[in-house]
Amino acid sequence: MRREFPDRVKMDAWARCDGKCDECGFLLRPGGFRYNHRVADYLGGEPNLENCEVLCLGCDLTRTFKEDIPKISKTRRIRKRQAGIRKRRSFLGWKLFDGSIRRVLRERD
Repeated sequence: MRREFPDRVKMDAWARCDGKCDECGFLLRPGGFRYNHRVADYLGGEPNLENCEVLCLGCDLTRTFKEDIPKISKTRRIRKRQAGIRKRRSFLGWKLFDGSIRRVLRERD
């Protein structure tokens, strides 16, 4: 479960950024910004001032979809692989030139 920043941390981050996006310097307006974790919470980022940044919506969406989500997905895949969890095999067989289907009879462990 994602840990949100406490109000005190948000107030300190807002004072530090001086009303401008930490990434691009865009002047922020009410409702047009988000408090973002520099290191994603799932990857061990703490909800403290050093890990908090104030981003405009454009920078936040870019960071989320181009950096955070791929890193989190890769981490989940690695953790599943280390735990020995695999997807079920969906390959059932080959279609031969004469139109018949040769099925695979063995099961994957």
